[in-house]
Amino acid sequence: DYELGDRTRLVFRYIYNTAQDDIFNRGATGTFDLSTVGYKFNSRTHNPSIQFFTHFPSGASNEVLFSLNRIRDKRDPNVVAPLIIVQNFPAADGSLPYSLQSGAERFSQGNELDQDIWELTDNFTFPLNSHRLTVGTRNELYKVRNLFAQSSYGVWTFDDLADFQGGVVEQYESAGDLGGGIAATFTAGIFGLYAQDHWQINPQVSVTAGLRLDVPTFFDQPTYDPRVAADGFNTEVPSGQLMLAPRL
Repeated sequence: DYELGDRTRLVFRYIYNTAQDDIFNRGATGTFDLSTVGYKFNSRTHNPSIQFFTHFPSGASNEVLFSLNRIRDKRDPNVVAPLIIVQNFPAADGSLPYSLQSGAERFSQGNELDQDIWELTDNFTFPLNSHRLTVGTRNELYKVRNLFAQSSYGVWTFDDLADFQGGVVEQYESAGDLGGGIAATFTAGIFGLYAQDHWQINPQVSVTAGLRLDVPTFFDQPTYDPRVAADGFNTEVPSGQLMLAPRL
């Protein structure tokens, strides 16, 4: 915090978070995963912000906030290797055969989400008799990159142990076969205006009422895909619609 004068104050804040979640589990039946199939979910967040506070002799005040929220989420497989699936392993107790899996978990082979969120907010509050009025604006800009390239290291399926030892492949999958491998990147924003009245009717009763207008905006349209249109879905995202939100 820095006092710029008797009535103004500047605040700088920086928040950093990091987290890692180790994920590995085995189902009760059907599939047995070796430890290589596990993965780590890594998350990091950087959040710097600047606030500027001003207090006026009339009792009014103003607050300006400018911040960035930078979020990075990523799955890291335990190994960088194809997923190998060998089917029809006989169970020792004579029950149904199961599949043995080793290598990188298929949905973690290229799974990343990057988000940059910029915010600019300004609130001006002033007294008026028994009322305290606030008018303000909040604006956010988003930049998103989402990579979901499942099976990008490859997924090899063998019918049984003999086929695996003999190199006889039943099925092979890759990110290209599934139409993936390219990160989806888009930018969007939401622009808001609002007004609020805090009315102190008497020392025991007060009423707060307000009205907010938000305008969500997408700056990018998704790439046209005839399969989406064939299923009856709209191929465009809504943008520039007015959203009114009253509150009491």
